Amino acid sequence: LWDLYPVTEHQAFRDAYEQALLEARPRTIEAWSDVVGAWFEARAHPHDGGLTIFFTDCTERRRQGEVRAQLVSRLQGALARSGTLLELSRRLGRAATVDDVAACVTDVLGPAVGASFCGIALVIRAEARVRYVSLYPLPHGTSEAWAEFPLTLDAPPAVAARTGQPLFHPDRAAAVAQFPDLGPHMDVAGAAALAHLPLTATATTLGTLAVTWPEPQVLDAEQQGFLTTAAGLAAQALERALLAEEQTRVLRHVQESLLPQTLPQSPVGVAAVYRPAGEVGVIGGDWYDAFALPDGSVLLVVGDVTGHGVEAASAMAQLRYACRIFAREEPDPGTVLTRLNALVN
Repeated sequence: LWDLYPVTEHQAFRDAYEQALLEARPRTIEAWSDVVGAWFEARAHPHDGGLTIFFTDCTERRRQGEVRAQLVSRLQGALARSGTLLELSRRLGRAATVDDVAACVTDVLGPAVGASFCGIALVIRAEARVRYVSLYPLPHGTSEAWAEFPLTLDAPPAVAARTGQPLFHPDRAAAVAQFPDLGPHMDVAGAAALAHLPLTATATTLGTLAVTWPEPQVLDAEQQGFLTTAAGLAAQALERALLAEEQTRVLRHVQESLLPQTLPQSPVGVAAVYRPAGEVGVIGGDWYDAFALPDGSVLLVVGDVTGHGVEAASAMAQLRYACRIFAREEPDPGTVLTRLNALVN
């Protein structure tokens, strides 16, 4: 038997046969036959006359098993990706600022894809530049080099933002082939594979989602689609956050313009500190005023309009100016408050 089937060709089978003889009990093994080019199940039964071996071609069974295993793996991967998208959507739905959006992407998407870095680069259209919101946990040298750069730069985050097209580089060679200057930066950052996806919302590209891996990554269509969907969720949240921040800046400017720019001179001295409490970015109706009356006295006022936003700021302005008018007509505090109460009711 050993002459017919050399050890180099069927070592796994021979080991099973010898073990069956030594232990005097049946042995079963599945192995690949280089000679036949197929998978075989060999059942070795020892007896007084030697060893009887039954062979069964199990190539098709193995193939079906592999197909089932691949299907299960794909289903498990799809389920995991769906769970990640659900969690990412939930977290992004609560994100109020650009920093919040970037933190969600780093905390949820990064671990889900096994990335060494996952972050957002924001396009500053007025300056034609790109700025990373966060570069954690990349090394200091990488953070310094990539914190901010021109939108025209020939680099993946800028190109993805300009063209609106995703870029996938499975390894260093692929990245350097398209961007020759990128190699040293990848080495410093410990990046072996890259993905850069445009963050597009309402037909406008707001930035780039950047993902790096410590090992080469060949992403199939499902994995690329998953990253594209995640980028879409991040883009929508980023758009909301940018709009909210812009509205907050406008409202803050309006609110600050409605508050006293200077305080009157007084023998006792007058100073003010304005520190709104509550949720960051929410404009309320808290206000104060100090002004001199015709008799030389100074009236100090502190008020709080119920609510937030434009309506509260408008009511605050109305009350502040009405308070000044009423006080100059009749400086008695009780009278002023009575008239203000009648105004708001």
